[in-house]
Amino acid sequence: MGSSPIIHPNSNDQQALSNHGSLTVTEGASQLQLSLNANGQLVDGGGTVYAYQNGVVYLPLGSASEAATVAATVTDGAGNVSLNASGSYTPLGMPQITLGEPGNNHQEQASVGLDANSLANHGYASIVVSEAGSSTTLAVHSDGSITGSTASVTAAYAQGNVNLSIATPANAPDVTVTATATDSYGHSNTVSQMQVFAAHGSPVTAIAGVETFKFEASFNGHAGTPSVETIQQFNTGTTPSGAPADVLDLRDLLVGDSHNGADPSSIGNLANYLHFSTVNNNGTVSTVIHVNENGAINVNSPTSDTAQIVLQGVDLTHSGSTLLSDQAIIQKLLGSGQLHTD
Repeated sequence: MGSSPIIHPNSNDQQALSNHGSLTVTEGASQLQLSLNANGQLVDGGGTVYAYQNGVVYLPLGSASEAATVAATVTDGAGNVSLNASGSYTPLGMPQITLGEPGNNHQEQASVGLDANSLANHGYASIVVSEAGSSTTLAVHSDGSITGSTASVTAAYAQGNVNLSIATPANAPDVTVTATATDSYGHSNTVSQMQVFAAHGSPVTAIAGVETFKFEASFNGHAGTPSVETIQQFNTGTTPSGAPADVLDLRDLLVGDSHNGADPSSIGNLANYLHFSTVNNNGTVSTVIHVNENGAINVNSPTSDTAQIVLQGVDLTHSGSTLLSDQAIIQKLLGSGQLHTD
């Protein structure tokens, strides 16, 4: 239960309210009548106290995620009714984090989308960037200014977007960006995303809730002696907002690949780069994604593999009892947003 200061009687109405008057608040079919008790507290007929400070009435919200519009009138002690006034509350938007391609000199690019209207209306936000055991906290102020930038994390705000440039050390296994937006009423929304750099270190195992597993060009081994990465708890579902829970980013791993990004049903030449099989280890079925960086995959032999990605406990090769082709699996991953390629 949150509260929003959306009723602000003028000085005449405040005087009428203090002189045996009453405040009538209407929201949809609901109506609430408030008056001042002997202690100067604003109460309803049941004695429930409502915050009333400096001429502003703070009304409770059933949910901070739901919009609310109210109308109000003040009736003085003689029965005269003021003009109708109205106010509204718009729920705070959820921050949107996008982790992009690394730029030059190990500079990771990212952006955080904020509710621009809420920010401009005395809201604020914090962004925490964590990497290689350290973290940087940025404060985004109502006027769009940002404090907290460092030599490794810089930021700029424009039209609701915070653009980040993050220096990623060569040994950093991952980068996590967490954004918390807060409106002027104190309601907050928090979103966090992690991007794992598979080429930077040991296998990614037993990590839950990771958003993006990124494979850089340096992860590739040689045909017949591939680099192998195992990912546990890869989630093929979606987040509450409908976004893919986990993503495989192979943009830097594949050379010369192409497909129509605007049409997920078109897989382009990706079947020349990727082949899918399963292994069964003591009853646990896992998917092996066979990769040839140059588009010369041999579906009959792993001797062409330059990389292998093992999704432990996940079977991508079946839909129910139906065995899926490589083309169908790629199309499904592209359509769900769980595969990023060029």
